[in-house]
Amino acid sequence: MVSVGIASVSMNREENLIQCLPTWLDSGADTIHILDWNSRIDLEKLIRRKFGNLENIKFFRVDNNKPWILTHAFNLVLSSLETDFIAKFDSDHKCKSKIFEDLNLEKGSFYRFNFLDNMTGTNGAFISCRDVLEKANFFDERIVTYGWDESDLFERIQNFTNSIKFLEPSYISHLPHTRNKRIESQNISIEKRLSKVLHIDESEFSTKCNFFRVSLSNKWNIKSNSGFVLTNNNFKKSELNKFSQKEFFDKRVLDLAFILSIQYFQINSLNSEVSNISPNKILEKEVLNYLLNYLKGCSSDQWNLTEIFKFIEKSNFEYIPKRSLKSALTRLFIDSADNKLSKINRQEYLEILFNYLQNNN
Repeated sequence: MVSVGIASVSMNREENLIQCLPTWLDSGADTIHILDWNSRIDLEKLIRRKFGNLENIKFFRVDNNKPWILTHAFNLVLSSLETDFIAKFDSDHKCKSKIFEDLNLEKGSFYRFNFLDNMTGTNGAFISCRDVLEKANFFDERIVTYGWDESDLFERIQNFTNSIKFLEPSYISHLPHTRNKRIESQNISIEKRLSKVLHIDESEFSTKCNFFRVSLSNKWNIKSNSGFVLTNNNFKKSELNKFSQKEFFDKRVLDLAFILSIQYFQINSLNSEVSNISPNKILEKEVLNYLLNYLKGCSSDQWNLTEIFKFIEKSNFEYIPKRSLKSALTRLFIDSADNKLSKINRQEYLEILFNYLQNNN
């Protein structure tokens, strides 16, 4: 008999978890590990109050207000299991009773859904021999926005598994939710702006960006510098807050992925408004608008503005027009003055500041 553990993560999805957990308890799994990623409530207390003190469930909690990043969260909880097989379920996945007995899990195998057969939100679920996941080094932690994380893992897994077996759709079901629910905790502000300009779904655009980022970079592998894979289980739960990302995509790759994604959707779009505009121009404009919106609240304060301009002068942006950004921030700073005299004083202050920055760059 092989041992099986279920790994899942929840961030403010307690209602889903309450519906799905009973099916996991009836799955035949030996243990269940659940990571609470910055939920508004203490998930462990809620679940134990509702279901009792279940000995085969282990909870972990990250409460340092880090944004939701699937690859980071799941690498923590997947690597925390020491069972022969690991099942990755989202908090909205229900599984069939005694699923692991039915499957008769084979050592060295990887079980997943066929994308062509299954369009109900369960494509992210899988069951893997632990050794296979370790050799692939789990998820690529450089992927920090929505999409392509699982597709990338499934591609890399092929190099280490004895066989890939496709699951029948009846084995796992998915609680319905809106498309916006998928990305509500994701940090995809730039992707959101660009998808709006291109009139496409933002999850599609974000996924395509990550496809190009991965394709243009070295493959994530056992030598990649993981910041979230646990190498041993002798750790204090409080130490989970100290884990951090150690490896990143090259900045040039990030820029090029945006350009290629814009170009891809321009070519495949029926929207003539943007089809003839340079992808570089679209990216430049939306990055500028994003930064202005982000900096708008602090640009009226001269000391904040000084630090912003210092940062702009020192930075080497490829797709952020420094002159346009400085000009727009200057207008915001002057226009936020209470009266005419203050506006004149602010103009004089900016002249002195620009002269200083130019001579001390």
